Amino acid sequence: MPGWRCLINTLVDDIAEGESFSDVLRHYPQVFPTLYPTLVAVGKMTGKLDVCCQQLAAQQEQQLQLKKKVKQALRYPGFVLGVSVTLSIIMLIWVLPEFASLYEAFETPLPPLTQCVLALADVVAHRALLLLTLPLSIVLGYPVCRARPIALRRQEERFLLKIPLLGTLIRGEALSYLFTLLALTQRAGLTLPAGLTAAPTLPYVAYQEALIPILRNIEQGDSLQQAMTPYSRLFPPLVHN
Repeated sequence: MPGWRCLINTLVDDIAEGESFSDVLRHYPQVFPTLYPTLVAVGKMTGKLDVCCQQLAAQQEQQLQLKKKVKQALRYPGFVLGVSVTLSIIMLIWVLPEFASLYEAFETPLPPLTQCVLALADVVAHRALLLLTLPLSIVLGYPVCRARPIALRRQEERFLLKIPLLGTLIRGEALSYLFTLLALTQRAGLTLPAGLTAAPTLPYVAYQEALIPILRNIEQGDSLQQAMTPYSRLFPPLVHN
């Protein structure tokens, strides 16, 4: 990939100018999270740089496998939902208007529910372009809006965590990421607080914000179990035990 080749060449040039590998990685936090330069620095000090790099590669592979499993788990429900929405739109635009003309020929009052459905079909048939443009605009514009205000991401995560299946998948991904990081830092010889300092690279705002007081409580003498107890919504009882 041209982008990665350019980045690697830049890293080589910076190292050739006298900077350490870990310091060079810190110049690109959008590519290398906090954990990467931290483990590289520890590996260099302990003479186990190759082991630390192998652990980072294994962690990255595990994260990719987990993301694939999550996507596969959501693929079938997403397909069913898409087919259902498509069939509903087809029914509202083409099928129900035919029934409406048939009911008009009877000249009899229709039940309220049937009238509501026919009214919805009429709106969809005459405002189809608007109804298609609005969701498309939301889908395209939401990622741009979401990337800026943390408050929006926080509210989104609170909503998603309350959804039974999706909330379980999000917690599983976040906890897998967190404890994989802690395992890597422990193997590299870092203390638990140092490992938690690297853990805020989690891709979820709720866990990033929860780890700040957890780290503070551990530094004040609490155990990891005690520090996580107030956040049972993010860390299930199995994690505490």
